[in-house]
Amino acid sequence: MNPGYLKVKLALEGVRLGASLQADDIEKQIIHRIEGDYQGVMMILPEDIWAYVPIVDHPEPHLYTLVRERDTFFIQRDEERIPIRLVHYHKTNCKNPCPNQDIQSLKTGFIHGKFISFSPLSCCPSLGWRTYCPHQGQHHTISGKHLALEAVLEDIQKAVDNDWGEFVHLHVGLVATEDRGITLLEPYITAIKRRFNTLIAVEIDPPTTNDWIDRTYALGVDSISYNIDIFNPPLFQKIHPEREALIGRERYLEALAYAAEIFPAGTVTSQLILGLEPKEWTLTGIDTLTKLRIVPLLPLPLLGTWARKEIARGDLLSLEDIIEIGAHLYWAVKKNRVRVNWMNFGGHILTPLDGRFFAAEKARLQVALHNIYTSKLGGKVQVGFSNLRRRLRVKRVMESLDSSGL
Repeated sequence: MNPGYLKVKLALEGVRLGASLQADDIEKQIIHRIEGDYQGVMMILPEDIWAYVPIVDHPEPHLYTLVRERDTFFIQRDEERIPIRLVHYHKTNCKNPCPNQDIQSLKTGFIHGKFISFSPLSCCPSLGWRTYCPHQGQHHTISGKHLALEAVLEDIQKAVDNDWGEFVHLHVGLVATEDRGITLLEPYITAIKRRFNTLIAVEIDPPTTNDWIDRTYALGVDSISYNIDIFNPPLFQKIHPEREALIGRERYLEALAYAAEIFPAGTVTSQLILGLEPKEWTLTGIDTLTKLRIVPLLPLPLLGTWARKEIARGDLLSLEDIIEIGAHLYWAVKKNRVRVNWMNFGGHILTPLDGRFFAAEKARLQVALHNIYTSKLGGKVQVGFSNLRRRLRVKRVMESLDSSGL
């Protein structure tokens, strides 16, 4: 089974838990919460493909079933049986404490895939990304209660000690201030960079002016995400009326284009949520972003998410449509020479590297480079290059300001 095809199929249809697994304590260790009553598991499929899979209890025979034999997990259907690995869930700020005391929990953030994620403005127990947040699109205020900085640092130390994540992801909701919340994140970024030799990815809305993008990079942010979500202008206005009124769709494209000039190649990303708009618009969005040297990330329409509920009002993309889009993503990234390097955003995102499974060519070089970047040694090298490049750029900006008398 093509692992890319399998990732998409599992995201759309879900997986059933085998009877023996339901009665096992392991269930408490592998369940991830999506939204409301929906839950899922994080799998590592063949060829190291991460897949977030909703759990369902439908009796349809076409669904895969997750089973366990001793210490090995499989998904099976009829005569087909595929070995997989499961990522144990390190519960964090969920309302109910972790039932298995052997699994340490974090107080302020959560482990998702290969990254540690925190939202200083929120304690949302969902996947943590705005795409799957039940409070998506709502305003947050800077004066609200924030996560304690020292508690965040303690959690990162715990994650580092247990080898739970490869980089730190910070995100906030829709913030009405002109900086969109980067000032709020500044003490967290500064403290994390001072204490840990790690990369930081920030997911935020575009600030009012480009000066804030310069400041974001100078603070030590290694990757920035301004997620436009929907490329079709009328649908963007319809589904995101608050973001249209406060920011405007065009500002996303302007900020992304400017950020691509400031940040290292391949570290500026933007999401296009699969299924929220006709396939043709998603393809156009991919082409536009890759021409700007932006890495498009395509969240899959998981069961139970607000995006899936929004799609339910229209037409859900078919498996064939998503495969076509995934192949187009791969070729668009390759055609425009967009680097895809150290970032791994977990199993709910269709990435350009996933798209290689739908393209005619295997792209072995890109995969080899990606494996180097995501190895521990490669991560250390990438941190060093990122810090050196930032120092050189900030030095040039300061010299420019000095020469102009500012």
